Amino acid sequence: MTIPAHDIDFTDGEHFVHLYGTDLEALARAVAGFVADGRARGHGTLAIVGPENWEAMSAELERREIAVEAAVADGSLVVLDAAATLASFVVDGRPDRARFDATVGVAVRAAARRDPGVRLYGEMVGLLWSAGDATAAAALEAMWNDLLASVPVRLFCSYPVDVFGPDFERANMDAILCAHTHLVPTTSGPGLAAALDRGMETVLGMDGARSIKSLIQPNHRPAWGAVPEAESTILWLRNNLPAHADEITAIARAYFRE
Repeated sequence: MTIPAHDIDFTDGEHFVHLYGTDLEALARAVAGFVADGRARGHGTLAIVGPENWEAMSAELERREIAVEAAVADGSLVVLDAAATLASFVVDGRPDRARFDATVGVAVRAAARRDPGVRLYGEMVGLLWSAGDATAAAALEAMWNDLLASVPVRLFCSYPVDVFGPDFERANMDAILCAHTHLVPTTSGPGLAAALDRGMETVLGMDGARSIKSLIQPNHRPAWGAVPEAESTILWLRNNLPAHADEITAIARAYFRE
C-alpha cells in the first residue's frame, strides 16, 4: 500500500516512522505536525528526545503557536532525555524487556491514564541505528509494538536514514517498515516526486524515464506499513534498476535541495 506524498492523517494508524537523514528541520516539522494534530484534538504528548532535536522541535511548535513551556508546566507535554532513558533499560548492549516495561512502560501507561489519546514521540531506536545496531533497534520496536497493543496511544519514531542514500533499500528497510503502520512522507507536497522525475529524465532520457515510470509498481511487502509513493519509487529503483539508482538519486537529491 502506498500513501500520497502529503501530510498524512495521524489518526489513520498507530505507529509512525520518519526517515530524516541529517535534515533536522524536516524532522522538526514532521514531529511538530504530529504533536499539533494531537493537541488540536485535546491530547497531550510524551516525548523521548535528545536535547538538540528537542530544541529544533520546540522552535517549530512555537511557530505553530503552541506554548511549549506552558505545556510542560501544566503536564500536557512531558519530555524525557532519549539517551538517558535508553540507558535505563539496555543490558549488555541489548534492550531488556522487563526494564523497558518498568521504565518506559510505566511512563506510557501513566500518561495514558491521564490522557487516553496521548501522543508519543521517541528516537531511542534511532540512537541504536546510529550506533550500527539494527538488531537492537528491531528488538526495541518489537517492545514498543507489544506496548501499543495494550495501551491506546499513537507513537512516532525517527531514524537518521537518508532516503536518497544507499541505506534506503529493501533489505535494510524491511525490519523498520514491518514494525510500523506508516512511513511518514519525507516532505509534504510533490517535491520529492518531482526530484525523482528529474533524476530519471537526466539519466535515462525522457523516453527512458517514461518507460520506466510505466513499469514502476509499489515495491511493497504485505508486512510493511503504508509507504508514500515517492519513497516507494526509490525502493523500486534500488531493487530493480541498481545500475542507475545511485546516479538517479544523487541528481534527485541535488534538485530536491534546490
